[in-house]
Amino acid sequence: MNNYKFIRFVIMVLLVYCVNLATATDLVSLKSEYDVSKQKIDSVYAAEFKSSLLVYSNALTASEAQLKNGGNLEGLLAVRKEKERFAATGEIPKTSSLDMPQSIAKTQLEQFTRTQQAQKVRDKNLSVVIRQYLSRLDTLKKQLTSKDKIDDALQVQAEIKSMEAILAVLSGEQEIASSTQWKDITDTFSGGNRQLAGIVLKNQRTTSRDSYKPPLEIEYVCKTDSTNIRLAYACDQLIFNWENNLNELRIDGGPANRQHRMGAGRVPVNKFITIRQVVNKDKMDVFVEGQLCASWQADFSNVNSPISIFTVSKSTVTVKSFKIKHL
Repeated sequence: MNNYKFIRFVIMVLLVYCVNLATATDLVSLKSEYDVSKQKIDSVYAAEFKSSLLVYSNALTASEAQLKNGGNLEGLLAVRKEKERFAATGEIPKTSSLDMPQSIAKTQLEQFTRTQQAQKVRDKNLSVVIRQYLSRLDTLKKQLTSKDKIDDALQVQAEIKSMEAILAVLSGEQEIASSTQWKDITDTFSGGNRQLAGIVLKNQRTTSRDSYKPPLEIEYVCKTDSTNIRLAYACDQLIFNWENNLNELRIDGGPANRQHRMGAGRVPVNKFITIRQVVNKDKMDVFVEGQLCASWQADFSNVNSPISIFTVSKSTVTVKSFKIKHL
């Protein structure tokens, strides 16, 4: 009998030990499973990113040889400078220098976009895995709490908070916060001639790749050699230095159609200036060098279009940069 009681006691101790051991290692096991899933997702992203780098590197090498054979000194120097930067950083730039050959600028934009899309897919897939992991962690925390294993439950809770913070970043909460900051979108424009000074327009138009809705603030840094800086967002054209009357700020098309502003249209020539266009759903304000020059009350809520700038006649307009800020 004594032997039976002793054997039963040993069995009970072993069972309790095994249960405690299983509980203690549950968090480790769950975390290990999560790490394996994350590694698979990261491997797919890494392969896509590496492929983009290879495409960009090959394009630089091919362009270098072509420019050298063609005797294009400026282009050759620009590509070699970019090759040195790329070799040092291993990163595809978000924007290319204005003296970069168009073929490289195009490849750069394509491959940068490709890496951004791969990042989005990676973040989306990882978010799914994290939510599954969090669900299992929450179940484990409840089990541990019901068994009064408070220290173990607190460890799980700490892991939950850590993963929730990662999920918040992946879900775009930081992106929402940063969306109210200025964003340079110059590299998304097509049209015109990209030169060292900027995008040069001679009877040409340059237009953003994306469309935008108000409330939005747009910053144009540009100059004209004479007349006709023509902006096209929330209207067909908003004309500074109109050739028929430099002092009249013309506006054609859109909610404020033909509500011109006398005395507000003249800007300096051969000098870069900053024009800001602030478009809300019921109002548009335009500033030149920080000074308000015109306002319109109208219904801009249905605006959803790209941003353009153009010129006509013999005027040459140079655009150094475009920036936007969501309001």
